Order: sequence, then structure tokens, then C-alpha cells
Amino acid sequence: MEKKPWVVQSASLLARDLLGLRDFYISKLGFRVFDSGPDFVVVGSSEPLLFLRQATDEPRRQGLYHLAFLFSEYKDFGAFILNLAAQKIGQSPTDHTQTIATYFSDPEGNGLEFYLDTPERGQMFTDQPGFVARRADGVLVPATRALDLDEVFAAGQIDPNTFDPGYGSSGPRSRSWSGGDTVQSWDQKFGAYPRADRSFGNLGRD
Repeated sequence: MEKKPWVVQSASLLARDLLGLRDFYISKLGFRVFDSGPDFVVVGSSEPLLFLRQATDEPRRQGLYHLAFLFSEYKDFGAFILNLAAQKIGQSPTDHTQTIATYFSDPEGNGLEFYLDTPERGQMFTDQPGFVARRADGVLVPATRALDLDEVFAAGQIDPNTFDPGYGSSGPRSRSWSGGDTVQSWDQKFGAYPRADRSFGNLGRD
């Protein structure tokens, strides 16, 4: 049986530097503040997505591999990739066939995935040797490969040459938590994410 990420209604992270982490999610990723206090802040897009709380001592790792945020439109996903690149945030745009995603970390090392479901493009098989995907045309391909950004921008009707960085998208609409007993499975099968060939600000990696 294929393992699926847990869908959660809220996610919480302990922060070493609450103000610094708040600034990253607001200023860099375009989230907005829903609530805040002396030792916490709640951020999100159209709804609250993440609860950040100041740690009283050094936060301990609890097996979290990454948080995943779901987009609903190509145009929003493509704009998000370009926004990250414009701000020189290193990222790894990746094609899994039935999903496309970009991976990076926040300043405190929390892994983040922002993705778009694309089941019309094919299906990914996580329980098969070699971790493969079958495209809609029946061809088997690696299930983790560099994302064709030209395809993304074309589907989203985005011209990267005239794109004006900003936060005009509707933002991610939900989130999932890949953790617990799926951590090793994801880590072993995904390995190092490939770099895409397009070099928009070297995708944030100078």
C-alpha cells in the first residue's frame, strides 16, 4: 500500500529566533500574520498555515523531514519559484510526474516543500524498485528528476523575462507533514534533489 503524507490542520515550529523566522516567512515567502504575541506568531496565506513559537531552550529534532504546502494553480507555483530565485533563496525544483515541487529550507534548517498536484501527467510508484513514475503516455521515467521550468511557465502563462517579483498569487492553500515512519522512506528514495537546468539567479544559489 502506498504511503501518503499526513494532512494536518495546523503545524507548529519552535524557533531559535522568532523575529528572524517571522521575517523570512513574511518578507521572503509572502505569508501574512494572522495572530501574534510576545512569544508566538501565526502565519499563512488565505488561512493560517503555521504556528511559530519562541523556544525557551535549544529546539530538539522530532523526526520532521519537511513541511509541504500545496498550490492549486500553475501560475501561482511558477510565480513562487521565480520569487524565490529573485531573492536568491536556494531551491531545487523537482519533477515527480504526479506532482511537481520545489524544495528548500528556512533559516533554521526546517525543510520546506511547495508543490502542485499534477495527476494528469502520470503516476508515481514509491513501492517499485528504482522509484519510478509512469507518464500519461505510458513511458517509465525516474520519479525524481529536474523540473522543466519552461513547461511550468508555459502552463502558467508566465513570461520569466518580464516577470515582476511580488506576491500576487493566492498562495498555498493547505499543508501536509511528511514525518514519523515516512521519514526514512522519503529520505532513502528521494535522496538529493536534482538541480533544474534553467538558471534564474542560479535558482538562488550563488
